[in-house]
Amino acid sequence: MKRITAILSLLIGIYSSAQSDFEKAVAMSNSREYDQAATIFLKLAGQTPENTSAYFNAGNCYRHLNQNGMAIWAYFKVLKLNPSDQEASKNSDACRKFLGLTDTPFQIATPFERALISFGLSTWTYLSVFMSFAAGICLFFLLRKNDFSRHPMLRVVGFTSFIILSFSIFSAYSTQAYLQQKSYGVVIEKSAPVFVNDLGERSTLTLPEGTMVNYVGLTKTKTSVKLQNGKSVFLRDSDIRWI
Repeated sequence: MKRITAILSLLIGIYSSAQSDFEKAVAMSNSREYDQAATIFLKLAGQTPENTSAYFNAGNCYRHLNQNGMAIWAYFKVLKLNPSDQEASKNSDACRKFLGLTDTPFQIATPFERALISFGLSTWTYLSVFMSFAAGICLFFLLRKNDFSRHPMLRVVGFTSFIILSFSIFSAYSTQAYLQQKSYGVVIEKSAPVFVNDLGERSTLTLPEGTMVNYVGLTKTKTSVKLQNGKSVFLRDSDIRWI
């Protein structure tokens, strides 16, 4: 009992600390200390990757700092976690318009992925646990040699529970894999140099801040990306923030 109380106290302390840091960052943002506020918001986002509020507020801070590439990245982190967030979408469009970007950004999630993500990873996980108990109970009674085990309703409930359990596990795995994948990036430098190969040979092309690129692979010295026109080039990884 003492051990459980200690764990609960620790969790409450961690939550209270995170909450106070968030409030501190909001106060800094209201006082126009955007640089420091953004740092705290990103720290909180790193501690709780599903914290869309931290990413959104960081994006607002970067927008005030005129770091529109970082702002776009933060807003798209929100959209990756919640593709239906209209405010983040509107703000990212405003940043892209300010930078003069006219290309259509990559689609962060397919309609099917949006449907899965909208329920949240925790929902699918809890549903999987609940359905595993339901399917286990039904299986227990079905294996017993009595009249109740032959009841047709028990078979229907057991089969339905197994189907929902399978879909919940698939959805939880798919959502987790989607959130962890590194597919898209945003150029955060004002004018990022483009390289034609991994040896460091510069191209005459540069990419403006806020340009979205598709991740291809990481080499020894550069990162291979694909542009909107389908062309593959190399960039410095420090010039990109991954969504």
